[in-house]
Amino acid sequence: MADIIELKAGNLSARIIPQGAELLQLSCNGKELLWVPDARIWNARCSVLFPVIGRTENDAIRVDGQLYPMPMHGFAKDSIFETIEQSRTSCRLQLISNAATMQHFPFSFKLVLQYDLSETSLQLTVEISNPGQEILTTGFGLHPGFRWPLDPLHHKEDYRLSFADDTVLTYTRPRNRQIGPERHQLEIENGVLHLNEALFLESGLVFLSPNSRSVRFHSADEMASIRLNYPQFSQLILWTRPGSDLLCIEPCYGFADPIGFSGKYCDKPGLAHIEPGRSFQLNIEIEPEFR
Repeated sequence: MADIIELKAGNLSARIIPQGAELLQLSCNGKELLWVPDARIWNARCSVLFPVIGRTENDAIRVDGQLYPMPMHGFAKDSIFETIEQSRTSCRLQLISNAATMQHFPFSFKLVLQYDLSETSLQLTVEISNPGQEILTTGFGLHPGFRWPLDPLHHKEDYRLSFADDTVLTYTRPRNRQIGPERHQLEIENGVLHLNEALFLESGLVFLSPNSRSVRFHSADEMASIRLNYPQFSQLILWTRPGSDLLCIEPCYGFADPIGFSGKYCDKPGLAHIEPGRSFQLNIEIEPEFR
C-alpha cells in the first residue's frame, strides 16, 4: 500500500496506484464517488483500457499476418506504471513498451497518464507517443465505476444521465464484450436518460457515434452529480450488473471487435493511427458536486 499516490485539493481527494495507473478513490466533501469492488461483479474501480477496448475476436489481434494474444480491455490495467512526477495535487505515470508488451502488441509506444486535482475537478490527460519506426495503431478507454446511487438517501431510479448534445442515441448491445450486429435508437427527452436497472437486463449499452462529449450523472433533485467531459472521445459505454450499486460510464476512443471480425488489427475502424515521432492526446475531466 506504500505505493499509493494521494492527492488533495480543497474538498476533493484522490488516490492512484501504479498498477494500471488506476484511480482507486475519488472523494468530494468526504463522500466517496467510486464503488467498492466486488469480485462477483467486477473487481476494479477505474480501469485504464489500452490498447484495446472490450474483447478482440478469439482474444487475439492480427498484425502482419501473425496472431498476438490480447487480454480483454488490453494489458495496461495489469501493468505496473512508473511514477515520474508527483506533487500534492498531481502525478504523472508512464508505461513504455517492453519485451512483455511486445508479446501481445508488436508496437513501440509510450503511454503517459497525468492526474491533476483542483478544488472543483479531477483532470486526466492521456498522451500516447510513438517512438518507433512504424505507425502505431491503438485505442484507449477509461472504465470508471461510480456509486449508484451517489447518495444513500436516494433510490437508483432517482438518477438521470444528461447528454449535452443528443436527443436520439444509436446503440448496440455487447455480446461477450464484443460488438453485436444490431443497431437500435434510444430517444431521450431534452437529452435526459432516466436510469433504471431494466435498461441493463440484456447487457450494457454501447453508443457508437454520440454527438455529446459531455454527460452528467445526477439525482433528480440535483443534490448529487458528476459531470464527465471527454472532448476527444468518440464512443461511450454504459454498464452495470443489475442488483449492484454500480454504474460504469466509459468514454472510449475505439471499440471492441465486431463478432466474427477477421480483418487486420490496423484496419479496424475507430482506432488512432499515430505516425512515428508523433503523439496523440486525450482529456477527461470528472467534476463532482454535492449540495
